[in-house]
Amino acid sequence: MSKPSIQLAAAPADKRRHTGVDAIVWDRIALAALLALLVYAGTVHAYRSWRMAFWFDEVATVIVTSQGSVHGIWRALEHGVDMQPPLFFTIELLPRALFRDPHLAYRVPSILGFLVVPAALFFFVKQRCGLAPALIAAVFPFLTKVHLVYATEARPYTLVLACTALALLLWQSADQPGRLALLAFVLATAMSLHYYAAFGVVPLVVGEAVRTVRLRKVRGLVWAAFVCACIPLPVFLPLASQARQFYGTHFWARPGVLSFAGAYDALVPLNAGWGAGLALALALGMAIMAVRPSVDSWRKTASVPLEEVVAVVALIGIPLLAYTAASIAHTGMTARYTLPCVLGISIAIAYLASAGGPAVARGTLALLVSMVMFQEAHFWMSHRAEPTASSQTYAELRILEGLKRAAGVEDLPVVVCNGIEYLPMAYYSGAKTDKLLALIDYENALAFTGSDSVDRALTALAQYIPLNVEQFSTVVSEKRKLLLYSIGDQRFDWLPAGLRKNGYVVSPIATEKGRTLYRAEMRQESLQ
Repeated sequence: MSKPSIQLAAAPADKRRHTGVDAIVWDRIALAALLALLVYAGTVHAYRSWRMAFWFDEVATVIVTSQGSVHGIWRALEHGVDMQPPLFFTIELLPRALFRDPHLAYRVPSILGFLVVPAALFFFVKQRCGLAPALIAAVFPFLTKVHLVYATEARPYTLVLACTALALLLWQSADQPGRLALLAFVLATAMSLHYYAAFGVVPLVVGEAVRTVRLRKVRGLVWAAFVCACIPLPVFLPLASQARQFYGTHFWARPGVLSFAGAYDALVPLNAGWGAGLALALALGMAIMAVRPSVDSWRKTASVPLEEVVAVVALIGIPLLAYTAASIAHTGMTARYTLPCVLGISIAIAYLASAGGPAVARGTLALLVSMVMFQEAHFWMSHRAEPTASSQTYAELRILEGLKRAAGVEDLPVVVCNGIEYLPMAYYSGAKTDKLLALIDYENALAFTGSDSVDRALTALAQYIPLNVEQFSTVVSEKRKLLLYSIGDQRFDWLPAGLRKNGYVVSPIATEKGRTLYRAEMRQESLQ
């Protein structure tokens, strides 16, 4: 019986892989290109990290890590300060001690995690298709949010992606000595970094099941590695259960009908469903190749086992799987939890380009490299006017101060309407924290926005960092005059509407760059 596989065309260099010197030269050129990509990625991500201020979730990372020990980190997580397993924050302790600039220090693990991804994709695809398709797979992540956002974010997402990419590479060569122990370790590490890392394991499980059926041979040690990967889950289950209980059933990121399609648009990134369309086209292309592998022009080239095809398609389908599971379990879900789908998209583009022949593979590689160069040139030309985060300045604080000067109310405290923006503003304001105020109210937040997650998070964070947080009901009962700062984000900015409902007149007194400073006063009839 013939072995089911996809026949893929290889690059010209690979047709000469047995000619000695030529093969060595082409390998070195490809490896040099990969190394150049990684050096550039490390440089640009370190530079971006130095310039970028922390946002809400990253401030939470800083607060949890600053507890300084595993015990302290565990206690903070028990109190709902964050919703990740403790391993990520434990890892953060080392760069925090090594680097002076916190903006770089807390992002070093994410930068290193990103560097693993192109390298793992390169060697995974090279094994089946050769050098040009391998470089295609390595280059494509630079066009996604993995490079544009998450590689410079002090969160565990690129570390989970790196573990998934390494697991894919180790699974491909699982028959080699020592690989299974590493596979179990890498998968267990992913599970210890984020509770939803399990979605990245599913494609490997599905692929291995297909291999078992195809060859009628069970690789017991591979299945044992999958089982070992789940060991961390019961260890961290109490933390996960406590976090879910604290944030209740009204988590801000609730999966909706077809909301998984938006995950592709968010990660690729494309708009208006183009991301989902690309993913669907790639999955269909891989499926067609799986059932019709015997095209004449591909016969003399390397083949891809059916199980790897299935695993790649399953990787592309992770957003659909994740959003379906979250809907059934009534848990939160957002696009960044489904990052491993980028691996599947990258590999599928490389495989399909290879199937089109050497000219298509080279053309695809040239196109992707051109797109990356244009994208990065735009970044270097446009970023220079922006101040660095290392100067401890924060854009929202500068805008707010300008609005207060324009309105002649410089000495008055201000209520920041959006809790997502309040936390980094408070973090960067230092000794001026008392000039900023957040009002929280679970019921009003739920009524106006459908979620009380931000209010609950601020309640937990206030136990570990000086925050000027007050109850909305207290301020209303005292009928205080207020200044409100709004960034115009309607998802969490419910205070103007909430105050109007409770008898306040809310009037704009200054605006800049979409930001508005309001004066809020109780109506005269309400004062009587």
